[in-house]
Amino acid sequence: MKAFLFLMVVGLLSICSPLSSLQCDQKIQTQIFAGAYSNEVIQIELEGKSYPLRIIANPNREMLWCGVLVRPTSRSLYVVGDLPLPFVHHLEDLLTRWGYVDGEAHIDLRGKSPLTIEEWGGIHPVYIAESIEDAQNDAEAERVFRSSTFQNKVLYYKLNGKTLQVRLLYNPEGRTLSAKRAFQLEPGDPYYNYSISWDKKYAVFVDERAPQELIDHLVDFAQASTWEWWFDFSVANGTCVEHKVWGYNQDTIYYLDTWLDYTEDFQ
Repeated sequence: MKAFLFLMVVGLLSICSPLSSLQCDQKIQTQIFAGAYSNEVIQIELEGKSYPLRIIANPNREMLWCGVLVRPTSRSLYVVGDLPLPFVHHLEDLLTRWGYVDGEAHIDLRGKSPLTIEEWGGIHPVYIAESIEDAQNDAEAERVFRSSTFQNKVLYYKLNGKTLQVRLLYNPEGRTLSAKRAFQLEPGDPYYNYSISWDKKYAVFVDERAPQELIDHLVDFAQASTWEWWFDFSVANGTCVEHKVWGYNQDTIYYLDTWLDYTEDFQ
């Protein structure tokens, strides 16, 4: 029994030793204590395998958001990965020693997050306007609709207690853009790719229902002609891409995803 325990301890030490090395700890500490927003992956090498560890440092508590987050956040630290248990314990000890405790940071070291390491990489600081007329967002909307090349820009607003994402598309070259995503229409159905295409000149897409005043305000920056407004402008105020299945007695409409999210990859 003693021999078994001794071998077990030796085995754990052999696993932990490369992970708890000074060099590895210093890399993690440098990233965690970055002086400004930083979103990086550190590769933990162990017995021929590589384990990515995503560290998002937000020391100034800026508002962070991206398409995969439901709401913005201002946490100061995110540490996420799916790591071997000995390193989990070692890193938890380091975080405690460095002053991070429950509630102050988002720590997920065992891969329980619904987001992938890549999706966490999309989180970034955002500016959130608190009124429809806002100098910074107005200047950005004007820049988008005065560009000579294709533009895909998201603006952020907090109006009437609701935080909104607004995607502005400008397509002065008349290109046809497409995107496809996989959806399961009914439980038990296989996933299929459903494609959309878009070839208009202008678009204003909002993730949730926004005040009409906001839509009108942003549309004004396009300075579109009457003809362009009717035939070359797309507006989706919280609405989704629809997929219709024709039936013998009744058609079925499926709402796949918001226009704002579906057009994220247009470029």
